[in-house]
Amino acid sequence: MNHPAAPTVARQPVAAALGVRREFPATRRSPARAALDGVTLDVLPGEWIAILGPNGSGKSTLLRILAGADAPTQGRANVMGLSPGARAARAHVGVVFQRPGLDPLLTVRENLALQGALFGLRAAPLADRIARAATDLSIADRLDDRVGSLSGGLQRRADLARALISTPRLLLIDEPTAGLDPRARAEFLDALARLRPDSGAPIVMSAHPMAEADRADRAAILAPARAVPADPPPPP
Repeated sequence: MNHPAAPTVARQPVAAALGVRREFPATRRSPARAALDGVTLDVLPGEWIAILGPNGSGKSTLLRILAGADAPTQGRANVMGLSPGARAARAHVGVVFQRPGLDPLLTVRENLALQGALFGLRAAPLADRIARAATDLSIADRLDDRVGSLSGGLQRRADLARALISTPRLLLIDEPTAGLDPRARAEFLDALARLRPDSGAPIVMSAHPMAEADRADRAAILAPARAVPADPPPPP
């Protein structure tokens, strides 16, 4: 007796942008401009998406909208089905922007503890999260060093550890290797790749060099005020 095939269950997006347009008004120094115009993107569980494009193409603006730090002029975005600006949505998002979110006068451990406290973590659970993040990112031996004393590459890994303390369901990373030398850039991307099987959180990472999209599952190219979908990057 033949049995009917089980229905395929579609994966629900963790985050999405639908027809997103973001306009910035004119100032004394610049005319009005559209940073994004009609961007549509679904972020599925576990995938790594590279957002590529030249300076001024809206990469950072798109990530800020998904992080709830900005809002579209038209269209809509959501995280876990919620408005990105909602407190419940922000609790699911880990963010690494171009400027590190670390206090350079505090140690790495103190910075991670402060981040955990913002999410209500205390005592042993917080210590466990700090130890795991530091081990995963190979900075366990630098936990008691002041952030300001670390190299640029170590600071970026410490900042990624900060974003992971809350065990986010979505990880947004904005040009994390900008200003790093080739070795530090490779070490950061290697660390990010190692995290994927354990965290399961999708990664949306903007990048300027095309080569940084090699590890992604798929890529989207942002031209000024437009989004151009791209096939998965070719193997290196």
